[in-house]
This record gives sequence, structure tokens and C-alpha cells, in this order.
Amino acid sequence: MSELEIDIETRVILAASAAGHRLFKNKVGVRRTLKSYVKLGIGGDGAPDLWGWTKDGYAVLIEMKKPGKKPTKDQNDWREAALKSCPTLRIGWADSVEGAMKVLEG
Repeated sequence: MSELEIDIETRVILAASAAGHRLFKNKVGVRRTLKSYVKLGIGGDGAPDLWGWTKDGYAVLIEMKKPGKKPTKDQNDWREAALKSCPTLRIGWADSVEGAMKVLEG
């Protein structure tokens, strides 16, 4: 993840908190143990960068992008699968604080 993307992500988390929502970083990866590998984070390949809930009680997932970039096929597939399982989920992608707030507000 680039510095620009991390900076936008940080501003999104702070703005969401100021508006009464709660967002957290979804740190995806793999960690090796003595006997096996353990996947970290929510959902694996294609899972969004931020997770949390809105001030009105909706679960929310947001994929953060650098300005001008779009979600990958894995990310779009993950979003579609999540919406099929949970149609009330607020899920989307954003490249700005304003875009993330639109996802949070539904």
C-alpha cells in the first residue's frame, strides 16, 4: 500500500470517528507458526481495507484506493459475495474521505 493510500485511509478513519462511525484497519496477511500458516484479517484475497459499523448500526466494509484507481476483480468478486450473504451490508470502495462517507451513509 502506498503512502498516499495510507494517508487517505487515516483521514477516513478520523473523519468517520468524528461523525460517530467506527472503522478499523483490516490487516490481511499470512503468519507462519511452528506447524502451519495462519491467515490474518477478514476474508483473505479481495477483502476490503477497512471494517466497522455505522452510527446507525450497519456493518460496513470499505476498500481504499489511490485516486484514479479502481478495485481489482478479486475485490469486486469479494464485494458481490458479501452482498449476496448480507444484503444490508454497506460495502464499497473510496479514494477520498468524501467517497468513504458516502459508503458509510448508504
